[in-house]
Amino acid sequence: MQQFLIAIALITTGGILAFITRKTRDVSTIVGAGSAIIGSLIAVVPVVRVLFNSVELPLLLLNLPLGQATLRLDAVSAFFSLPVLLLLAVVALFAGIEAAHDKHAHDGWLFFNFLGAAMLLLLVAANAVLFLVAWEMMSVAAFFLIAWRDEIASARNAAWKFLVASHIGTAALMLLFAMLGAHAGSYEFAQFSGAHFTDGMASVAFFLALFGFGVKFGLLPLHVWLPEAHAFADAPVSAVLSGAMIKMGFYGLLRILMLLPNISASWGWVMVAGGLLTGIFAMAMALAQSDLKKVVAYSSVENAGIITMAIGCSILAIVWKQPFIAGAAMAGALLHILNHAVCKGMIFLASGVVYHTIGTRKLEVMGGIARSMPFTATCFAIGATAIAGLPPFNSFISEFIIFVAGLQVATLQEPAALLLAFLIMSGLALIGGLAVATYARTFGL
Repeated sequence: MQQFLIAIALITTGGILAFITRKTRDVSTIVGAGSAIIGSLIAVVPVVRVLFNSVELPLLLLNLPLGQATLRLDAVSAFFSLPVLLLLAVVALFAGIEAAHDKHAHDGWLFFNFLGAAMLLLLVAANAVLFLVAWEMMSVAAFFLIAWRDEIASARNAAWKFLVASHIGTAALMLLFAMLGAHAGSYEFAQFSGAHFTDGMASVAFFLALFGFGVKFGLLPLHVWLPEAHAFADAPVSAVLSGAMIKMGFYGLLRILMLLPNISASWGWVMVAGGLLTGIFAMAMALAQSDLKKVVAYSSVENAGIITMAIGCSILAIVWKQPFIAGAAMAGALLHILNHAVCKGMIFLASGVVYHTIGTRKLEVMGGIARSMPFTATCFAIGATAIAGLPPFNSFISEFIIFVAGLQVATLQEPAALLLAFLIMSGLALIGGLAVATYARTFGL
């Protein structure tokens, strides 16, 4: 666990030193990018140890007035650390190389590193107060990264929209943790899991969590900040926001689900319906976009819908006492989280290369650039094919696992099983078809 904290400290310190040396651009880039890459490599060691050895690494950081500030790296937080560490290292390398060739390239290393460090701290926070502190650090760092091109009015507006939406969600999370803390007598997550909540209180806690965390991962209609924020942020920032930061919303929601003892079928139905509507709406919007980065941004909302559907299916399977289906749906959701981080990182970085080369994100004026930029076009094509869920790429595997879970649901004797199977399988087919149409149109243009 100490190694994980050293990595967080290194990434944070590197961001501060990069800011201090910002007038010497080359030094600032080396320090900022180097600390992010080295810190990510250091943090991978305890993460791999936890994942493959099934151990937990707890640590009491300090005593706070509202309880102990406890950190814990368990299997869930280690898994969600993977997309953060992967994208932090790869994007830092990309941005560092880009900065060496383009004086207008991203150089906001202070907030970039702070964002990465805040996400890592969030994942190991085992205390509600510390969790909220890390959550706010993450949101503020993302705000400054989105608004980095502050000379562009649209970028400023997108940043403010994100900040307002984020704080509305945070208000729900503060209410959630205040309620759970008052009932459990502590703000330690371990105490939450041992408390006895009534069914009504557990449902209130779940829906507060769904609202608060749903703002971050873009659940309809809480997605309003996401397309513009991803479109106007620099490509390296968009890659981290989409591939890693919105996954923190799923982490928080799953963490709360693990702490609540009473699971209700209504939670699953709400998530399945919400995920289905989110995915269909996002792909319909993406199909009509003429801005390359907005197409990719709406695709993030679509994949959030697929993950939400899968988690909802897992909840219903748990209620119906079907462990295989519950495990398959959750495995599909978790694998899709990791797959989406990889694909979306590639697509956003390729989109950034295109923008810096031709100076526009308008698809209508991009005809023929694949011939002059074959490597970038190939990367974008691979990422687009994968994110659309086509075989043999990674997202096809995770979506197929979710589809199999839906297929198994149809064999159950539960009265609502056929409805759930229909929603899962037809939803995946419709969303997948729209995704293929969207990316075929985008790459064709």
